[in-house]
Amino acid sequence: AWEGVKKVFGQFEGRDFERVVVVHNAGSTGDLIPAGEHGPSPVDADIKANLNAPINITNAIMKTLPHLHSKMTFINVSSLFALQPASGFSLYCTCKAARDMYFSCLTIDHPTIRTLNYAPGPMETDMAQHIKDTHHSADVKKQFSNIKMVNPNDSAKVLVTQIIDNQFKSGSHVDYFELLPPKEN
Repeated sequence: AWEGVKKVFGQFEGRDFERVVVVHNAGSTGDLIPAGEHGPSPVDADIKANLNAPINITNAIMKTLPHLHSKMTFINVSSLFALQPASGFSLYCTCKAARDMYFSCLTIDHPTIRTLNYAPGPMETDMAQHIKDTHHSADVKKQFSNIKMVNPNDSAKVLVTQIIDNQFKSGSHVDYFELLPPKEN
């Protein structure tokens, strides 16, 4: 990750920008099996993709562009699973919780850098279909099949509004549903 980030962001060394926004959206549910049943290779792969990669990319960007720290905002695409355990999601929940904590700590260690842990809601994506198709529990498959999914474009609009308005508490965890305007009765 270091060399790739250095190559991409190195071209911006010494240049100035009004704002730098990095969105960490990549992730994987991994094997959706009960806690304690994973082998070492899937554990290592999940931690590498869901935790190590965003941390290493963030660190590399910060080291490559130290003159832009006061203009940086890192968005960690989080999940309700960062706060709430769920059967079959032990590695995913663990990595999401650890990512939230990392970005919250980043704000404390570097007060001029803004961070937001944004849970986009249960979106109709390939990941949701993967859960419906492969989860070990028929009950969880049914639950995910019956839940009202969020349109990814709707969630993205809410996030972009948060980024543009820049009024969120840095280091906080916010959920798509918390940011929707109240429904009129």
